[in-house]
Amino acid sequence: MKVKSLKKRKGFTLIELMVVLVILGGLMSVLLVVLRDDKASRAKADVELKVTYGKLQFALFEFKNKYGRYPTQDEGLEALVEQPAGLEGWGGPYMDKRYLLDPWKNKFKYTVDGSHSKIVSLGADGKEGGEKDDADIDLDKLMDK
Repeated sequence: MKVKSLKKRKGFTLIELMVVLVILGGLMSVLLVVLRDDKASRAKADVELKVTYGKLQFALFEFKNKYGRYPTQDEGLEALVEQPAGLEGWGGPYMDKRYLLDPWKNKFKYTVDGSHSKIVSLGADGKEGGEKDDADIDLDKLMDK
């Protein structure tokens, strides 16, 4: 019985090319997810903050219409979901309690100065200052973007 000799190969088989493409595709998808994850999480947080800001502003407007003032710093944003001590005729809740937390599940920093209230997210770390996801986000400025 004669054994045929194999011809000298000059290229790759289709299966070899497919395996290489699948491996490269998998590596690229993992790399893209890692690189985009930071930008995507911040973009998602910005959208959530904008929605929350709208709900907070509407609730603050309703509270101010009823009492002629914003909740004090001592009452905080919690005055929008639970009746503050000593406040008669409370007409709330003015919003759902879940909107009192930023996308990182931290409480907002709420300040009021006469006729102006300010709401700030302290970022992912929940502390003042920081960079990137840990940076403070003034919701008034975020809405200007």
